[in-house]
Amino acid sequence: MNNTFNINRFGLLLKRQWLDFGKIYLISLVVVIGVIIGFYAYSAPLPSKANNFDYDSNLDMRFRYPLFLIIGFLFISIVASSYFSLLGQKSRAILELMTPASTFEKFLTGVFYTAILSLISYLILFYITDLAFVKYINAHSAEFKINGDSKKAIQPVESIAAQIFDDVNYRAFLRSFLAIPFLVTSVFLLGSIYFNRFHYIKTAVSVMVFQE
Repeated sequence: MNNTFNINRFGLLLKRQWLDFGKIYLISLVVVIGVIIGFYAYSAPLPSKANNFDYDSNLDMRFRYPLFLIIGFLFISIVASSYFSLLGQKSRAILELMTPASTFEKFLTGVFYTAILSLISYLILFYITDLAFVKYINAHSAEFKINGDSKKAIQPVESIAAQIFDDVNYRAFLRSFLAIPFLVTSVFLLGSIYFNRFHYIKTAVSVMVFQE
């Protein structure tokens, strides 16, 4: 077998890995969608709720940022931790190691599914969910009351993407954390290879121990 990169073989490897990894990935994606929608439905300002406003009398959407970071961390780390989990099963590990593909192709496949596909899909899903709720809230803005007065003007809510890219401070914050998703992916990929069972828990505990 030629140990250099071959685009046809790489494509076949992507398809093969999807057969094993795709189910776990799709289940994780569905769970994440449900969690995001649930948090938005519970925390987003609605005319029927009290305490819809922040200290500046704007509709309070501050819950989005910790939600985005925490759910994003959990999603990409779980996906990364699951990718090489089959190596913990001796019968499956032999088949995985004997897959007719170069080391570089296997590396690229892992990076594609855990760092690229998972991150992009999470960003798109979060953006779509956020945009849907923002559109709904803005469409019903006339129903909100500031201190009991429905005649006071309410500032339209911006989507999280628009707010980040319109604000210089948010853009600076975003640039400083661009490498974090790839670092998290790398750590949990390594943990899924090193630990035979309970990859995610053992990796998370190891990270916390090393931080101390």
